[in-house]
Amino acid sequence: MTAGAGGSPPTRRCSATEDRAPATVATPSSADPTASRAVSWWSVHEHVAPVLDAAGSWPMAGTPAWRQLDDADPRKWAAICDAARHWALRVETCQEAMAQASRDVSAAADWPGIAREIVRRRGVYIPRAGVA
Repeated sequence: MTAGAGGSPPTRRCSATEDRAPATVATPSSADPTASRAVSWWSVHEHVAPVLDAAGSWPMAGTPAWRQLDDADPRKWAAICDAARHWALRVETCQEAMAQASRDVSAAADWPGIAREIVRRRGVYIPRAGVA
């Protein structure tokens, strides 16, 4: 048996977790500002699966049962790995939702045409009589 759904909330704002998401976001290293922020749940799952399989069952991280475990207990580490797996799933699904929303907005209108219309209107200025 494995721990139930849960884990830490993502740091990115997402409609599914808006009420629980912290205001800060971890950023890539300043040494590499082009580093990808894409999160792969499957990669995390593959990495933690052996730890989870070896532990068998564990309490959810942060619960009183988890806090009572000895720090050397493999179930304590398994709970943290499971929370990391849930975190990665939540972040990945929020990233996918944000990407889909971006595609939807892009397809919603003729944005180049709208930009051309705005530029065209800016070039037309008709002074108003009696306006200082």
